[in-house]
Amino acid sequence: MAEIEQPTDPSLLSAVAQANERSLVAESQANADAQVVPQMSTAEHYPNRYFEGDYVILSLGPKPYLFRVQRNILAKYSGTFRDMFSLPPPEGGTAEGSSDDNPIRLPDDPDHFAGVLSVYHGTVLMPYPCDLSFDYVTSVLRVASKYEFTLAVEWAWSKLSETWSWRARPWLAALPQPSRVNLRQAIALIGVSRELDDRRLLGSAFYMLCVDQKWSGEESVYGAMQPADVFLLLKITRKISRLWVEKCAAQAVSSALQPVNSTQGWLAFIQDLSTITAIHHDMGLPFP
Repeated sequence: MAEIEQPTDPSLLSAVAQANERSLVAESQANADAQVVPQMSTAEHYPNRYFEGDYVILSLGPKPYLFRVQRNILAKYSGTFRDMFSLPPPEGGTAEGSSDDNPIRLPDDPDHFAGVLSVYHGTVLMPYPCDLSFDYVTSVLRVASKYEFTLAVEWAWSKLSETWSWRARPWLAALPQPSRVNLRQAIALIGVSRELDDRRLLGSAFYMLCVDQKWSGEESVYGAMQPADVFLLLKITRKISRLWVEKCAAQAVSSALQPVNSTQGWLAFIQDLSTITAIHHDMGLPFP
C-alpha cells in the first residue's frame, strides 16, 4: 500500500496545527458546559407583593359592569371566593369567570364592590369617591361582610368610627341638637349593626336618639326602627331622664348657683362621660 504523502509546506503545516488547536478548545468548552449544574435562585418572594395566578371576570349589578380581578386576591382575602374557587368546574364546560361572555355574576352595586377592592389594591389604582358618605361606607361594609373581606370590613367600621364613636368630635358636636340626618343615620347604623351582629357603634347610635328632644317620636324619622329597638330606646330614654332629674335635685340641694336644668346644664350633662357610660351599661353594652 502506498503511503499517504505528508504536507511539507511550512505555511500549510501551520494552518493545520491551528485548526486542530481550535477544534480541541471547542471540544473542551463543550465538555465543560455539559458539566455545569444550574444553580437554584436564592431570591425570596416579598410578602404580599409577588402576585401569582390568573384573573377572573366578575359581572356586577343589573347593567352590568365587568371587573377583571386577580384570582389570588379574591381567594386570599375573601372566605366566600376561596370556597367558590375550590369547587371543580362543571363537567364538560368552562368555569365561570373565564371570559367576558362567561363571568361570575354578582348582584351587588359595582361602586360598592369597587370600594371593597380599593382596600386591597390601594387608592392609587382604585381611588375612593371624593365624598366618603355614610351611605357609601355602610354599603361597602355590607358587601365586604357578605363576601367575608375581613380587612375591608374593618376599614368600613374604622371610617364610621371617625363620625360615630363616642370620642368623635362630629358625634359630640351633634348631641346638643341632632338633625334629621343625624337621627336617620343613627337608625341606619343600628340596623346595620343588628344585621352584621357587630355592636361596636350600637351604643353611640342609640345614645344619639335618646338625647333627641326635637324629633322624638316623629314617624318620618323614627318609623324605620324595629319594634325591639323602639322598646330599648324608650327604656334608655327613661333612664337618662331619671339621671337628669337626680342631678338637678342634687345640685339644687347642695348649691345656690344657677339651676342645673338650664340649657347649658343639660348640654354638659349629656356630653359628660359618666352619663354616656351609664347609658351604655343600662343597654348591656361594654363601654369602650
